[in-house]
Amino acid sequence: TGLALDAEKGDIYWGDHETDTISRANIDGSGIKVLVRGLPLPVGIALDVAGGKMYWAEGHLDRIQRADLDGSDVENLVFTGTPNASYSTVQDVALDLEAGVMYWTDGGDGCHHIRRARLDGTDIETIVSTKLDHPLGLAILPSKSKRPPPADRHWDFVSRALAGVERIVVPPLADTADREGTGGGKLVLSDGPEVALEVRKKVKKGIATWTLKSGPCALGTLEVRLVVREETGEVLGSRIILQEGDLPTGPKAQRDEASFAR
Repeated sequence: TGLALDAEKGDIYWGDHETDTISRANIDGSGIKVLVRGLPLPVGIALDVAGGKMYWAEGHLDRIQRADLDGSDVENLVFTGTPNASYSTVQDVALDLEAGVMYWTDGGDGCHHIRRARLDGTDIETIVSTKLDHPLGLAILPSKSKRPPPADRHWDFVSRALAGVERIVVPPLADTADREGTGGGKLVLSDGPEVALEVRKKVKKGIATWTLKSGPCALGTLEVRLVVREETGEVLGSRIILQEGDLPTGPKAQRDEASFAR
């Protein structure tokens, strides 16, 4: 009545309404361990592995609960309907961990909705309430528009690789396939001044090429090129070029051309 996979550890979790339990096993079926008992109808198991929590819906009591991954510290989060209704209301649970939100389907006794709340059960909202007939399964596909461009996470690393640079500020640019975006960023130097950056991003077939160019500054003229796979954020190639200027000295200083990794 519910199944979830921890791919990294190779564990599967499932609910069993015959034994009123949630259990875990190795992905090959060995090492079965009962984690939680006394659940009349456990459905819709979802995992927050990084947070060390598992979530599920308790069908007959119409509530959403969570516990540690070992089954300890069970919490009641949301009561979703009328306990002991003739047809279980809550059917499935899905997590948007990036947004800190859980979603669930209500599908019984005339209550046909998709709802959401924060992971602690607060701020409950109904987001779909029409044209639903006993909604069951649920899946979350994060909106591309809500995710920061994958390359953005690398600018802090680039700034740390350059002596005399405190941070690099890059604006969000167009990330539609086969489209080019340009904008103005800034280079903030450690001693306070800001230098304008010309920022260009071009995406083709899921591969983004970022080019950053600064005007003359204490570092000289800076150019950064970064090639990133949009979907995963994987750096495929990179280059930092500094030309002329009064460059700092020391282990962090970059001269001429230097490569860096994530």
